Amino acid sequence: MFNISKQFVEKLIQKDQQAFNEFYNISVEVFFRFLKSNYFVSDKEAEDIVADFYFKLRNNIVSYKKEYNFETWVWTVFRNTIKDSFKKQSYRYFSSYSRDDKDIDFSETIPSEEDILDFLEKDFEYQKIQTAIKTLEDKFKEVIDLKFVQQLSNDEIAKVLNISNSNVRQRISRALKKLKEKLEN
Repeated sequence: MFNISKQFVEKLIQKDQQAFNEFYNISVEVFFRFLKSNYFVSDKEAEDIVADFYFKLRNNIVSYKKEYNFETWVWTVFRNTIKDSFKKQSYRYFSSYSRDDKDIDFSETIPSEEDILDFLEKDFEYQKIQTAIKTLEDKFKEVIDLKFVQQLSNDEIAKVLNISNSNVRQRISRALKKLKEKLEN
């Protein structure tokens, strides 16, 4: 996606200002568009999240381990920045929310026991999947993240991982097979 050389990554690790400026210029639109197309955020909120991301990236670049794919690491930092931003925003007072329909009784807005049980069941399944994914080999975790979290195409994954398209399909297949085995145990 960014086609960044190892030498360029090395400059970033050494906190070369020109390298950071260049990385910013080639990547800022990608991150901004990703936020705007995947989340309901205003331009201002998106700008704040992207600014926080570049701040975190610059401060934490020294923690990047060279044996891992740089783009995957960058996207992980970006996703964590998004999560942090939403955590900060989640502490809003109930009274700050306005309702358009004033005729609805408050008791009608409370979810049923069935809805709550359904939510808890789905949350439990999600946690089981997350736990199983954590136990997979790194190469399988990485391909699952790229395919199902970042929603990259097989061609994009092949470029990111520097492997052939057929190897991407094979790795996804094996990762899902391993994940299924772990979930059935």
